[in-house]
Amino acid sequence: MTPNRFFLKLFSLTTVIGLALAACAPATGPATLKIAVLPILDALPMYVAQQEGLFEKHKVNVELVPVASAPERDQLIAAGQADGMINEALSTALYNKEQVLVQIVRYARAATAQTALFSILSSAGLIEGCRYLDLFGGTGAVGIEALSRGAAEAVFCERDRMALRTLQNNLATTGFSNRGRVMPGDAFAYLERADAEFDVIYIAPPQYQGIWLRALRAVDARPELLREGGRVIVQVFPKEWTEPDLARLALLDRRQYGSTALFFFGKRGD
Repeated sequence: MTPNRFFLKLFSLTTVIGLALAACAPATGPATLKIAVLPILDALPMYVAQQEGLFEKHKVNVELVPVASAPERDQLIAAGQADGMINEALSTALYNKEQVLVQIVRYARAATAQTALFSILSSAGLIEGCRYLDLFGGTGAVGIEALSRGAAEAVFCERDRMALRTLQNNLATTGFSNRGRVMPGDAFAYLERADAEFDVIYIAPPQYQGIWLRALRAVDARPELLREGGRVIVQVFPKEWTEPDLARLALLDRRQYGSTALFFFGKRGD
């Protein structure tokens, strides 16, 4: 994902959240809305809105309350120590199973290819405790999402200076700097010298340059980088796809979500 697309999403999500908070605000009085936020990528727009003074601009008093886990967040909500949260619709429905305790005031994000991706990885047991290589890290969206869902470590390769700053800031903001390792420089140089094993290697380079195929072949030449049962995932625009000639990796699955295609590879014989 390019930085411009990332910040567009941030702006859109911040706007939606701002409208939701404004809708919840009392007609009179300077009451403060306490929002419980997990260390996940979806919480970034809240911090951006706070840093940019958007809450103050719209005369909404907001206090962000960091929480380390969903159970801690739910306890704060139940105890009346937090007024709102960012949550999935299904989780909210389960939370309200016995009694309606939380009302959804706005949907801030539609399902994306990334949502489907992590659903697939979760069902394959490839998130919790796993090691990720986000080969063209960009803003860190995929690796940070994996960390927020329980991945043990994520390594990010990125050479663009602006993207590197954004990536490092995103890791710091979400609290994952200790589990996110940033490797500045060329992704192909890293592949040549890397001596680690990964459960998931994610390849989503700039489009229409054939970089995905070069990267896939580089991983195919070094199968020791991929653990047994692991997956190499290529994200491309569908029209870019061409059948690769690989010696050690095999195509296991393919999915398409609008203008995004995901291709899943594993070691032959897995």
